[in-house]
Formats: sequence, C-alpha cells, structure tokens
Amino acid sequence: MEEERGGSPACFAHELVDGQPVDPETARDVARFRKAERARMIEARRHVSRSDRAIAAQTLASALDEVIAPEAGVRIALYWPIRGEPDLRGWMARAHEAGAIVLLPGRHE
Repeated sequence: MEEERGGSPACFAHELVDGQPVDPETARDVARFRKAERARMIEARRHVSRSDRAIAAQTLASALDEVIAPEAGVRIALYWPIRGEPDLRGWMARAHEAGAIVLLPGRHE
C-alpha cells in the first residue's frame, strides 16, 4: 500500500470511548446533537447570499490548494454541494484533471 496515497480504511473509532463501546444512550444523544446541528447549519446557510457563498467556496478552494496536492493517484473524498454547502465542483474538476481520484458519496442499492 505504500505506493497508494490518500484515504484510509473505514474507521469505527466513533463507536469507542477510551477503547470501550459507546453505550446506546450516549449514541442516541450524539445522533440527536448531530441532527440538531445539521438543521442549525442548514438554516444559517440559507441566510448567506449566493455571491458570499461563492466567495467563501473560492477561499476554501484556495486553502485546499495549500494543504492538498492533487496529483496522480491521490484519493480525495468530497461531497456534492447541497443546501448551501460550499460548492467545490470546480476544485474537484481541477483535482481530477491533475490525476487525483475524486471520491464522492453515491447510492448503495
């Protein structure tokens, strides 16, 4: 695997605390917190103008260029922009053109 760069095996650390499985009540609390935070962030993004979102996405893409070197064989996991999330499709295209493998979530059937 040394010749492969980027990515890692699936991690189940979210199911452990100090090496012990997370109890069901804590898991439910975390799930509720994440759901509430997701809703809060979606609502906050609704109030950001398209032009401000575009500027923020470009700023983020520039920062990514500084920390990630998209090149042949590098695997980069990203997401499709929905609900006002940063639109990094232009950056994804440039990374792909540089030979990086762009990984996106898909449907599992």
